[in-house]
Amino acid sequence: MLNITRTAVRTLTNEGLAFVLTTALKQARPVADQAALTRTERIANLKGALAATRPLDGARVIVVDDIVTTGATLTEAVRTLRRAGAHVLAAATIAATTRTT
Repeated sequence: MLNITRTAVRTLTNEGLAFVLTTALKQARPVADQAALTRTERIANLKGALAATRPLDGARVIVVDDIVTTGATLTEAVRTLRRAGAHVLAAATIAATTRTT
């Protein structure tokens, strides 16, 4: 995932857009494996599981994730980044599953 993000940042920068790759989130506590969890259970599992690595006052960020299943990880990431002062502009993902419910 990190290599794909590095390539995207390099490509965008070569096109004249100013992007900087940084790790703005860290795991704050352990979480359960989410594979068998429902959307509601995933949200509860991730609540408070992420922390900002530093204050992000005014930073404009794009959240990058590998696969969107229920959106619980992206939701928690955005919530955490906003709490740290960031302006979340978008989310970029590699793939998304099809919702069946």
